Amino acid sequence: TTPVRFNFTAEDKAGQTGTADFIITTEPSVSYLLTTFNWQWKSKLGKCLDSDPETEQILDCEKDNIYSFNADGTYTLDYGAVTGTGGGTCDFDGFAPATTWSLNADETELTLNSVNAFDPNDVRSEVYNVSEFTNSSIKSTQTIDLTVFGCVIWDWKFEWTAKPK
Repeated sequence: TTPVRFNFTAEDKAGQTGTADFIITTEPSVSYLLTTFNWQWKSKLGKCLDSDPETEQILDCEKDNIYSFNADGTYTLDYGAVTGTGGGTCDFDGFAPATTWSLNADETELTLNSVNAFDPNDVRSEVYNVSEFTNSSIKSTQTIDLTVFGCVIWDWKFEWTAKPK
């Protein structure tokens, strides 16, 4: 949070003056933070089975991914140098290019849209529920359904870290 100070001086008809300070403490919005910095996953916690403990699930090929959000509602995803290998989703990097992002009115849901590179009618949406944010970090959860792989539906925890644009 950043304090902003306004100092007012008033003078009455008799020429007497008085001053007063008015201090406002501001906090940047999620939208401002997203468009001011690039963003990279610092952590991705999740699990497969209910009996499993939550563990770090970020893949090496995801560690250098950079999200860049634009004020016009578009975004790009740079997969970095390590891409297209390593298993998991990385084998499919670039198959669904990034298109648009949006926040709901109270900035608690970040939606990222992408389009299947082979079928423009196949629009994919990922919803991240923003739980906390600071000037350099955004914490969110995303409900991920892995039942097709014999796993559970779980709210994975993502921590994003700010990088200079």
